[in-house]
Amino acid sequence: MGQKCSQCLRQWRAGESEYEQQPERNPLSFGEWFTFNPFAERVKYAEINPHCGQLLCTVVLARILFCALFIGAWVLSLYGLFAGLSSHHCGRSDTHDCEGDYMMQINAYIHGGVYLAVAALMLWPTTWTMARYRDVAVIALLGYPVIFSWALHSDVSHECEDYYTNVCRAAYKYSKIAHLADLGYMALSLGGLLVALCIPGDDEDDAPEDDLTHPDTDLSVVEHLFSKVSTHWKRPLLVQSKVVEYTENVRDWEALACKRNATLKDALEIANEQQADSSAQAKLLGKYSNLINENAEKISQASHLLQDQSKKIGELNDAVTEVIGAMGSSADLKDINNALKMKGSDFYAWAIVSLLCCLILIGLVIAIPKWLRMFNISLGVSF
Repeated sequence: MGQKCSQCLRQWRAGESEYEQQPERNPLSFGEWFTFNPFAERVKYAEINPHCGQLLCTVVLARILFCALFIGAWVLSLYGLFAGLSSHHCGRSDTHDCEGDYMMQINAYIHGGVYLAVAALMLWPTTWTMARYRDVAVIALLGYPVIFSWALHSDVSHECEDYYTNVCRAAYKYSKIAHLADLGYMALSLGGLLVALCIPGDDEDDAPEDDLTHPDTDLSVVEHLFSKVSTHWKRPLLVQSKVVEYTENVRDWEALACKRNATLKDALEIANEQQADSSAQAKLLGKYSNLINENAEKISQASHLLQDQSKKIGELNDAVTEVIGAMGSSADLKDINNALKMKGSDFYAWAIVSLLCCLILIGLVIAIPKWLRMFNISLGVSF
């Protein structure tokens, strides 16, 4: 249970994605407060000229200022609580309703809570990112007191000033002190935020060493000011949060791989079907090719036969020409040409027509006498 609470505290102070990557630190001795520079190794190894924020004197001043601000926040918090408790009788003889206008006692309690929160926020971050969130939170906390004391009630009327001096001295004196302290703390927080955002960090110094071994140093973080990275600390290759993240990614990848395998299997089945269709089409194309080859052979044979027939027709024309030359008559030539142009079917047709004519003549010869007798017609001829 204690280990879990410690892990939650580290996570809350360092951030969701960085708490497991924070190095182990050893606290500095009091003598090292004035001799240890966290930028010294980086500057020496990189062989670069340090800027003003990396000098030892700047680091020492930052340690002194941090201690002064932290102690001051606690003192102002306790003083505000004391001033509020000491001014519990402020509203008894308030004939001018000064407490209703300026609320010195309530503001003493508010300031005490604000500076208690400021002191806690000064110890909160352990990384550069969380320190910037801390600066924004401090500015937001001090926004109400600054606006209330400077913009709304910067001046106290003469009657109320006499009243607070005689009746609520503690709350009135605390309001004067907090009047300047609010502005000072807010200005320092805003200045620190602007400096941290504008001045290049350690990762822009072109230092060749790994940032995992030498993390960024922030002079507004208590652990960076009053502790140093342990020489025996080695960053772990795997941390629990990354293992969980990698496990989830592997599971997602496995699900995608299964879907892809299923898709590939379906594609393989479709490819097999297409291959079977292609084989069947190849067989049909082979049959069509054979038929085309056979037809080509038949066409070639028919062509040879037509050529032979053409030769024979040419020979027949030569023979007809010789016959025409032998006969020498145009009428005979015309009859012979007509006869040569007749086909066998024409001869059969003419033969049938001739036979029909003969049958019709014979029928008439037989039928005419019978018709004459039927109609009692006599032509003077006896049959």
